[in-house]
Amino acid sequence: MLNNKKRVSLPRGFLWRLTFLNIFIIGLAISLSGWAVYNTACFLVEGMGGLPDQGQQQFNATLYQYLLVFTILGVLFSSVLHYYFTKRLVGPIKQLIEATEILKKGAYPSEIQVTSNDEIGELISHYNELTKQLKDNDSQRERLITNLSHEIRTPVANLQGYLHALKTGTIEGDPDLYESLYNEANRLTLLIEQIDQINHLDTIQLNDKELAKLWINEVIEETLKMFEWELEKSNIALSVSLQASELIIHEESIKQLVSNLIDNAIKYNYNDAPIKVTGNIENDVYKLIIGGTSGPLTKNEQEKLFNRFYRTDPSRNRHTGGSGLGLSIVKDIVKFHQGEIQVESQGNYNQFIVSLPIK
Repeated sequence: MLNNKKRVSLPRGFLWRLTFLNIFIIGLAISLSGWAVYNTACFLVEGMGGLPDQGQQQFNATLYQYLLVFTILGVLFSSVLHYYFTKRLVGPIKQLIEATEILKKGAYPSEIQVTSNDEIGELISHYNELTKQLKDNDSQRERLITNLSHEIRTPVANLQGYLHALKTGTIEGDPDLYESLYNEANRLTLLIEQIDQINHLDTIQLNDKELAKLWINEVIEETLKMFEWELEKSNIALSVSLQASELIIHEESIKQLVSNLIDNAIKYNYNDAPIKVTGNIENDVYKLIIGGTSGPLTKNEQEKLFNRFYRTDPSRNRHTGGSGLGLSIVKDIVKFHQGEIQVESQGNYNQFIVSLPIK
């Protein structure tokens, strides 16, 4: 059938189409210029009257031949030059297309070299950054899944083992065993709640309608009241000094931030030393500082402290019920409010400094 035959057509590549377009334009321009020069020269020579009719015709024919040859040579030469320089210009775009094809297949291409400072160079630079961000997100997601699997597996395995032993009569229940099972269930519940908090933060970032202008000192004080009983039970004093200031914040997130930092300070408190909470206005920033005495932090530990599932002391954290997500959530909340957080450690005294912009 004729319909099954392949149609012969010109190359469809962008470079070829651009080259053919320029050949047409250049050829048209040179042809029009040659036609104008030819007619002008013939008119001038004929007006001078210095040549007989046969000489005039020979002059016209010779001039036409020269113009035709030079026109063809000019079109060919300019087309070759145009193709060469355009190919160099379009080369990075072709690399970008090939890299995108690799990305579509689920792999990550190598970084494309930026060779210019123009719009194409800017496009490639943004593409490289996007690819790097996607790769980092994918790696973080894989680590998150691996860590979640590990964190959930431990309490579930403990619960399953003890419950099976109780069911088969291998062991008998007693208050200590029930307390241990209760703590494992609480640890699992806390982990799930913190994962929900991370998901909630992602939702907030997509919709900031819950932001409101509030007195941050009142929000902090309200949160601290929730820890009065736990502080009293742990025999830990709390020193609070907050300067009043109105900030545009997400109330529940700020309460979560304060809760996580206070909870962290209580868990790692050393020798029942007091916990200090201060809030001051410095220039256009509200600085919230929560500090207390605990174990010293090395420089390496300070750098990794806000990473998800990072523990400075894994055995101690599991005993206290920590999951390694609390400080990571704090960092996400601070980032959402376009602020900064840092940790300072002097001997056994550690303090977290949260800087929130006053808008």
